[in-house]
Amino acid sequence: MKLYDISPEYLAGLADSDGSFSIYYDKNSRRKNGHHKGAFQLGWKYSKKAEQILNSIKVKYKGNICRTKNKQSFNKTCDVIKYMSTNKMLYKLIIDILPFLLLKKKQAQLILKLSKTYKLTPGSLTKRTFNYREKLYQQIRNLNTKNAKHIKKNHKFNTN
Repeated sequence: MKLYDISPEYLAGLADSDGSFSIYYDKNSRRKNGHHKGAFQLGWKYSKKAEQILNSIKVKYKGNICRTKNKQSFNKTCDVIKYMSTNKMLYKLIIDILPFLLLKKKQAQLILKLSKTYKLTPGSLTKRTFNYREKLYQQIRNLNTKNAKHIKKNHKFNTN
């Protein structure tokens, strides 16, 4: 399979247009109180080129690739391929592309803040840390709402 050398600038463009940064709560974690996790997902309608691009990202940043059927309309389905990362390499991906993100920079920064809380609580989770993680979860959830007003209102494109 052909692999591409994906630059951080190009990957940031893919993340801004078709990617998703999120924080979710894993109740099935081995931790007593569950566990907040950061995630990045990028997916397209399946094509050989899409598979090659996503595999190129996986080689560099680890993660998983899955191919599924998504419902397009009442009786039609579409073959979709997705890349997802929730592991420690997610933070390397974010560090690499953060300077080039335009639309999803805040979401990426929130995941980096979440990752710093793992270093604070290697053992049991304090209520204060859990509440902070929950606050980060709510912030990223608000940013990821469809047609979020913050993008239209606060984002200024550089026209130079």
